[in-house]
Amino acid sequence: MQDLFGVRAAEGVYWTLLVELVFYALCVALLLTGSLFDMRRIAMLAAALGVVVTVALAMSWSKGKVMNSSGVFWFLNLSVMFCGTLFRNRFSDGWNRDRFVDVLFWAMLLAYVVVLPLGTFVATGWRNNTMLPYAVGFLIFIVETRVLRIETRVTDWLGTISYSIYLFHSIVILSITWWLLKQPVDSAWRTQHLGIYMAAALCLTLAVASLVYVVVERPFIRLGHRLASRLQRGRAERVSG
Repeated sequence: MQDLFGVRAAEGVYWTLLVELVFYALCVALLLTGSLFDMRRIAMLAAALGVVVTVALAMSWSKGKVMNSSGVFWFLNLSVMFCGTLFRNRFSDGWNRDRFVDVLFWAMLLAYVVVLPLGTFVATGWRNNTMLPYAVGFLIFIVETRVLRIETRVTDWLGTISYSIYLFHSIVILSITWWLLKQPVDSAWRTQHLGIYMAAALCLTLAVASLVYVVVERPFIRLGHRLASRLQRGRAERVSG
């Protein structure tokens, strides 16, 4: 929660953590209001967040630049997260077709993949096109989930430990860099091909992420499941009693 107190993140990539916490808080609010599984309400929330982004970007385009405030991208990231919820439900076996939800879903997809990147390009060109990475991310996600599905034990495991990879890859890379800088300038440790250092960083990252997943992440996931089951049993007993 360092961003709330104006403290610089220990790692630059950790800026996403507070966004995730806000997303979870919104999910709790949706749960408490009976809306967590209401795709209409989720679609309207995602669309409302997207409208804020679109209006903010359009206003910045009129000045010939893209808004540099990170605040607007908070709305974008949260909207994208809820679009992920709609995407999963849209293509799941239990999907109940709702034309209203469908229209909002496809409209947001079109906006994030085509309209906003093109608008940013017209206003500022490709160099400062902050919407382009979102569009590319969306396209890769769609292709890999709907067209070229890759399902192997290796990729399944990489997906399982992906969060730990995200959290620790930079720590591993910086640790390797710190250790190398401690070595003499003409040392063999510091004169290898870049590919060797990249391979070492990759292997160590996977090892650290696997260890963290087994020792920390998986046990707490199981604990969460046990607590949820206990709460459900208690609720069921109160209702039956």
